[in-house]
Amino acid sequence: MDSMTGQVYAGRYRLLKAIGGDAAFSRWTAQDLELDGEVVELAFMPPEIAGSGRALAEIKASVADSLKLLHSHIASARSFVDNPGAPFFVFDHLEGRPLGECLDEWGTLGEAETKALLEPLASALDYAHAKGVVHGDVRPSNIIVDDDATAGFIGFCIAVGMREAVARTRGGAAAGPISWMSPEQLMGSAPTAAQDIYSLAAIAYECLSGHPPFHRGQVEYQILHGEPEPPAPETPFTRAVLRALSKDPAARPQSCAELLAGDIAPVAMPEVVAAVPVKIPKVQRPEAEKTRRPATPPRQLEPTQQPLPGVMRRQPARVTPQWAPGMPGGAEAGGSRRHNGG
Repeated sequence: MDSMTGQVYAGRYRLLKAIGGDAAFSRWTAQDLELDGEVVELAFMPPEIAGSGRALAEIKASVADSLKLLHSHIASARSFVDNPGAPFFVFDHLEGRPLGECLDEWGTLGEAETKALLEPLASALDYAHAKGVVHGDVRPSNIIVDDDATAGFIGFCIAVGMREAVARTRGGAAAGPISWMSPEQLMGSAPTAAQDIYSLAAIAYECLSGHPPFHRGQVEYQILHGEPEPPAPETPFTRAVLRALSKDPAARPQSCAELLAGDIAPVAMPEVVAAVPVKIPKVQRPEAEKTRRPATPPRQLEPTQQPLPGVMRRQPARVTPQWAPGMPGGAEAGGSRRHNGG
């Protein structure tokens, strides 16, 4: 691709540097020779899209939405150039580095730093959503950070449309990183604002933790069924981030500003009604019933009745009687003791 550097396309755009892309399209910086060499960005269509009138029309309609956007933190589309064999879109160029590279260098960020970094991105997404435009591919490689650590978006509207068109023409699944995709987006649902909010929360989680919410093992399965570990320490902001990563789009914050504010009301739980003790009225009995009955004497066993099996009757103690006058063996019978001899 370096051999393309310096080539002029459509008699106007001189290629400067390849800046990435993926299987769906390639991106280059270029000088606009008709605007005093202003640097712009070109997104080239792959051959299968260039040769498919239907796919190209769908992508052009998708990118047309970004023409509605005029925001300082969004690289908007400028035009489409039907260059023979290599059609491309022209976008504004944001100077800086992809956020992914910056995070590799910075490591984890504190909460205040994360909020400061994401604030212009949240503003840009809420602005686009208010105009009915969804980014659809919010991830670190589509975020550019300048020397002042101010971030902005590239790839509005184009990335998702491009991948879907490529998947359809190639007969396979849409390619691309999935670590920041919402569950419903992974299942192929149409792009929504709730998906962008999920993806921004996944980036916030990465800033705080050093990695996306799911980054080991079967990431796709975990996005659909797993729960991320809560970032530490727990704060209103980290709770809002986890809420924004909910599987249910309706449970997420309603805007990116609400996500950063971190003051989301807790999920409404069913009201638990405390049991009220019931007072049972005291029943007044008739006077006749109030008379206490005499106690029934304990029933005596009849002589013929035997004790219950296993119960031993206590035998009366044998008492040796003391001597008394008139009893055998007394003094009248020959003295108190018996003796031998006279």
